[in-house]
Amino acid sequence: MEPALDDATFEVIRNQPRDITDTVVIKTFARTKLIPRKFQVQFALGVDAGRDVLCVAGTGSGKSLAFALIHFFRDNIQTWIVSPLNVIEHQMAADYCNYGLRAVAVNASTLTPELIKDIASDKYDIVISSPEAYRDSNKLRKVILSPDLAHKRHVTIVDEAHCITTWGSTGFRKDFERIGDMRIKMPNQDAPMCAATATLSEKIKDGVVQSLHMKPDRLDINLGCWRPSLRFGIRVMNGGMNSYSQVCEHFDTSIALEDTSQAMIFVEAAKITHFIARELRQHYKLSGDDASDLICAYHANMDEPTKQRIVRRFKAGKVIILITTEALTMGADFPFVLRIFNFTHPLILEIWLQRAGRGARQAGLVCICIILVTKYAVQTATALCKSAGIEVDPAILSIKAEPEDLDLAEAPSADSPVENTHKSKISKSPRSMSLEMAEYIVAGVAGRCLTEVIDKYFDNPAHTSCYDIGGCEGCIRRRQREEPDTHLGQRQGNRQLIESEDSALDDRLHKKSSSRPLVRSVAERKRFATGLETWRLGKLKAIRAEGEYDYSLDEIMTNKELDHIAKARGLSTISDFTRLGITWPGSDDLRTELLGVLGDLQHEEDEQAAKEKENRQISQANCRQNNPIRPIKLEESIEATGYSQSTAPVPTRLIPTSTHPKPTAQPPAFITATTSSTPQRPMLFVQPIARTPDQTVAYLRLLPRLLSGARHLIIKTLFQQFHIIYLVI
Repeated sequence: MEPALDDATFEVIRNQPRDITDTVVIKTFARTKLIPRKFQVQFALGVDAGRDVLCVAGTGSGKSLAFALIHFFRDNIQTWIVSPLNVIEHQMAADYCNYGLRAVAVNASTLTPELIKDIASDKYDIVISSPEAYRDSNKLRKVILSPDLAHKRHVTIVDEAHCITTWGSTGFRKDFERIGDMRIKMPNQDAPMCAATATLSEKIKDGVVQSLHMKPDRLDINLGCWRPSLRFGIRVMNGGMNSYSQVCEHFDTSIALEDTSQAMIFVEAAKITHFIARELRQHYKLSGDDASDLICAYHANMDEPTKQRIVRRFKAGKVIILITTEALTMGADFPFVLRIFNFTHPLILEIWLQRAGRGARQAGLVCICIILVTKYAVQTATALCKSAGIEVDPAILSIKAEPEDLDLAEAPSADSPVENTHKSKISKSPRSMSLEMAEYIVAGVAGRCLTEVIDKYFDNPAHTSCYDIGGCEGCIRRRQREEPDTHLGQRQGNRQLIESEDSALDDRLHKKSSSRPLVRSVAERKRFATGLETWRLGKLKAIRAEGEYDYSLDEIMTNKELDHIAKARGLSTISDFTRLGITWPGSDDLRTELLGVLGDLQHEEDEQAAKEKENRQISQANCRQNNPIRPIKLEESIEATGYSQSTAPVPTRLIPTSTHPKPTAQPPAFITATTSSTPQRPMLFVQPIARTPDQTVAYLRLLPRLLSGARHLIIKTLFQQFHIIYLVI
């Protein structure tokens, strides 16, 4: 999204006479140190002109700032913001107070008679609360008509406006459907009525406009709900809807939990948050404080202090995995969530996009967003699509529901996952599936583009192709099939060049070419990849700790290049990256640091190899000691007899190399006895002769018999080669 003014223009106009647009930009920057986006300025100017405003902008786009902009350049504005969840109310109030505005959240944790009096006496310019509170005569209903507020211009803004239809018209929170009645109670019924959301299909849009009594001349701002930083996908679970352990398949325990990116797992019932939290803690082998500190469950049935503590810890990065219900679906701003999962499907596509929108809230980050669906859900989605005339891939028709799903029929739990601080009735109707959700599931299972389904139902403006950025699993797989590895030929050419250069060098040095492969073994490659991933995650954390939030993992090192680097040997200088065809986009500083990491990893590999070699040698030595035919054992036995060594043996004859007799009870005929210069010391001499290991072992088995009557013995061996025997008797 483009800013209202570029940096150069902003610097030119900040100290010069300017129009209203420039004024909004300059005064917003003075309060927030942010240059507002174009749609935010349009929203504020529309409200200033007295027009109703309907704004559709993606999650994390800055809608809440747009609500406050009018306060930066106009006095005497009273803004009433309707919010669906307590966590959103507290977060917005805190942000506005940081901008120097008088803002307050009104809910069960803050509501007091004194607060109501303060609001009525004009101590707050922005009030954020629920539709139930605005319609309750004991809370905010009478405050709106306070005489102390009559002189102000009133503005009503409904945040997460899709709830008017998705919650209000379904009876879950009926007061949402009646929120438009606030217009009648305003001191001036021409006061602007505004609505904002990230997800607004045409059907829901009609319900919102009608419920809020919005005027025909309203200002429509439609940026769509598409976000290039989200990567959508569908996974079909092998088990049914109680297969909580299957969530663990998406979390790699080879990397410490503290070193992984934050994740949110959304579920459809409060009790499931605890089931999945337990499975994940067992998966990571966590216990005690670590278990509850790193992996947390969150739902509306918890007490308010506990919920606020979990939210604070998750926002600070101390909680790594958060399993939650609808209670954190909308509005909550967690900057570094890079993984979003939904265990079983949401009822409607709007809910899923709101949940996925919790990810990648900082510029430059990318978040994977996966729905884990049951086979029953796929079967249901297939039937819905076929009945609506939507094409279904024949390959998914064979997917059948698990028995447990047929028994449960995926009915909801009595403890609803939705934030219900206002004691609204919970719908007990069986779980259903909207047509758009069904088409989304069918498209994902069939490997089609999921962004196309989203664009179709939400009328998103034109944007970058999902195929070009890899916005969903279907497009990623399609690119992998259709696009060859553009660096493959270059790598092969470079490797051939390296091999030829190495071979020529070996020829010049009269050395045998090295048999060491140019690529690492699979096991070694995995260890290097794990080490590189650990370094990459640590580097990203260090960069962000310095305030550089725009960095992503890919900017440090892409997954593709990580695999290439883990595979290739011979990276010792910066130029080797280019020489081996690795087009990693990192800076030279990062490359230099990475070379050090590779050196450390290789040192660990070499140490491990040396240790394994030493262990093998020790094992072989122990084996020789335990085997009586081994030379070491023979030498020790001979020394134990007290015989002296002779350094002047008398040779008799050469053992024929062509004769290899099998072991017998008697010595071979060609081994003859003779007499040395000292007649009382008979000696048998066998000259050195190369033999195969099997032949050598055969003769060694005869030695005890050959030595049985000897008085003098010298054995000198080169058994490391296991080929040569010196035997003197």
